[in-house]
Amino acid sequence: MIVTWPAIFKLSVCDELIYLDNINALNELIAESFLPIDTEDYIVDSLGLVYSIEQSLSSNPCLYSHQIEMHRLNELVKRHYVQANQCCISKIHISQYSEAIAAVKLITV
Repeated sequence: MIVTWPAIFKLSVCDELIYLDNINALNELIAESFLPIDTEDYIVDSLGLVYSIEQSLSSNPCLYSHQIEMHRLNELVKRHYVQANQCCISKIHISQYSEAIAAVKLITV
C-alpha cells in the first residue's frame, strides 16, 4: 500500500508531530535526523492509514499497519499543540484525517 500524501510523522520519544508533504520530505527527515528511527515511530497519511517506518530508504519506506481511530488522532494533535505552547486545545476537534494534517501543518514546534 502506498502512502497518500501529505502525512504526519509521529516520533515515539515526544509528542511533536511533523508535517510531511511527500516521500522526499520523509527521506530528508530520516537522513537529517539525529535520532535513530524507532520501531514505535510511524506515519499517519491523509486517509488515516498508519505506516511503520523501515530503516532502509527506498521509494516506499513504509509498511501499512492499520487505520488510526479519530479520537486517537485528536489526542495526538492536541498533544502536539501543547508541545508547541498553544492554548485552547479543548476547542480542537478533528473530524477528518485531512483536517488533522492541516492542523499540524499550521503549528510547527
